[in-house]
Amino acid sequence: MAAGRRLVDALAAVAARYAPGERAEKLALLDALERTPLGAAGPLGRFHEALCFLQAYPDDPEVLARVDRALAGFPARVARLGAAARARLHDSGIAGASLDYPFGYPMARWLARRFRGDAEIAWAKFDEADRLDETLSLLASPAEGDAFSEGGIGWKRWLQVAKGGRRMTDLDLLIELFERTGLPEETRDWLFDNLALPIRWTPRGAGAS
Repeated sequence: MAAGRRLVDALAAVAARYAPGERAEKLALLDALERTPLGAAGPLGRFHEALCFLQAYPDDPEVLARVDRALAGFPARVARLGAAARARLHDSGIAGASLDYPFGYPMARWLARRFRGDAEIAWAKFDEADRLDETLSLLASPAEGDAFSEGGIGWKRWLQVAKGGRRMTDLDLLIELFERTGLPEETRDWLFDNLALPIRWTPRGAGAS
């Protein structure tokens, strides 16, 4: 563990230096870190920060390729952490660690389509049931609206019924409902943003971290 911390600290120290010889040091550190487990959230987070810097400002294509490979390995690194360490990475943006944010409509739609199944509404953090009831009544078709308002089934049950047995997340369904409204883009986006839905995203795979 101490060896991993030292390697991460060394990479962070050299990341922004571009003098002759420091490219080779970066490659050597990246090679060493590829073989070194990091079992704590702190060093893993610092490693991720250094990699993101090097991805934005690589010395050359070889360094960039090595950095991309290291970032691609983050979901596996996070999966090997204990529950407490993973919890400390929450909202870090690291692939394999979850984050919650009330994303606006364009970003929420992109997440639902690009990372299908890895983005969902964090209902446990949502406490605006009345506002959601009002919004769903606007989005629903006449028949759906009758079931919602007169059937008294509640929005949670209504969302399940509206899926019609399809395998989809609640976020997928809401995006679908907003898409079909035909409302002007500005109105649609405002209506979604006004809900301030906390969306939990767990970045995974290539390009996620």
